[in-house]
Amino acid sequence: MVEIIPFRGIRYNPGEVDDLTKVVTPPYDVISTSARDEYYRKHEKNIIRIILDKDHSDIHSGRHNEDNEDNGDNGDNRDTKRDSRYTEAASYFKTWLSDGTLIQDKKPSIYLYGLEYTYDGEKKTVKGFIALTKLEELDRGIIFPHEETLEGPIKDRLELLRKCNANFSQIFMLYSDPAFTIEKIYDDSQKQDPLIDIEVDRVRHRIWKIHDENTINKIVACMKDKKSIIADGHHRYTTALCFRDETRAARKGADYGYRAVFFTNTKNKGITILPAHRVIRNISGFDISRFERYFDIEETDTPGRMFDRLKKETSKNIFGMYYSGKFYILTLKDEEIIETEIDIKRSPAWKRLDVTVLHYLVIDKILGVTADTDDILYEIDGEKVIDLVDRGDYQIALFLNPTKVRQVEQIALSGEKMPGKATYFYPKLLSGLLMNRLD
Repeated sequence: MVEIIPFRGIRYNPGEVDDLTKVVTPPYDVISTSARDEYYRKHEKNIIRIILDKDHSDIHSGRHNEDNEDNGDNGDNRDTKRDSRYTEAASYFKTWLSDGTLIQDKKPSIYLYGLEYTYDGEKKTVKGFIALTKLEELDRGIIFPHEETLEGPIKDRLELLRKCNANFSQIFMLYSDPAFTIEKIYDDSQKQDPLIDIEVDRVRHRIWKIHDENTINKIVACMKDKKSIIADGHHRYTTALCFRDETRAARKGADYGYRAVFFTNTKNKGITILPAHRVIRNISGFDISRFERYFDIEETDTPGRMFDRLKKETSKNIFGMYYSGKFYILTLKDEEIIETEIDIKRSPAWKRLDVTVLHYLVIDKILGVTADTDDILYEIDGEKVIDLVDRGDYQIALFLNPTKVRQVEQIALSGEKMPGKATYFYPKLLSGLLMNRLD
């Protein structure tokens, strides 16, 4: 069972910060260097100063900013700078709490959270709620991951958690409820003014505070028989488990066994998963004929036509490719190729994922490139991908269809994990919108 409890949320004080859009950001792991610098310029109390400092970029891949590697500092000095940055983040948080920049609600609550947006001409709403959830080991059959984690981000987030004792964003989790129990509560809330109502990057974020005991009990009861899948925030969840274990050992009586989480129902169709396209360089002796053994190859004249074909052929393993100024459609000739060429002990459903075929057959076997190398860049913006090849930074671009929500559910609940960068859940929850202090 998924066990949830209400909490006293922390948020920016509207009396001190009149424009909330200037102080919130996306999750730390999707913030580019240029975007990070822009958030610093937006407001002196932007949450970026806590979650990601200027000398600590590229942490999600476990690598540091190249600019910092060339500044003449030895390893000890860089370690000292990184350590001091966590202390500085904690100082910001403490100061903002004491000077009234941040305020904490008086009553424990569950917070309804809606994200309204338009994608591909369709208006959509992700309806969900934020609560504290009891941390469970990932092998207990209650909370399921769907992708692998890296050591670097866990180490970084753990140190930030140690210093701040707070969650500045929510882990994004999925559950299934065909009865739409919580959606009915969400729809009823529309009669009241939201606690927060802002638009950021064409997404409207709204939050309502629920402290009525009967309503809270309904939400808690709804989740008791549910299983949950981590959609976004695998590193933060693993970090929370590590922090729970070490604090239990070090502080008798202290229990940090809960984490702030956003839950949404997979049945309400509000979620969009975007594909992370791949651009690749340093391919030795590349020639289009390498694909002929496994794929039917069709040349097309525009990126629009290529993307249209991808959308129409969702029942097949099909990919787009851009190389030497030309666009191609690659369609797998026969599913039997997957069984003979992808020699890994996994379920048929896992092997037939587009991202599996792309990495294990195309990138690894045909192109001879290792998936975790710096020679592969992941990017959701198709135009940017094409530009990177045109500029000569990369040799080829590979495009794929998005992973489906039902595939995420199927793979995760069967105990398997997808290859890296299989999903990009959209829209992203905002950091700094609603926070939770653990002590």
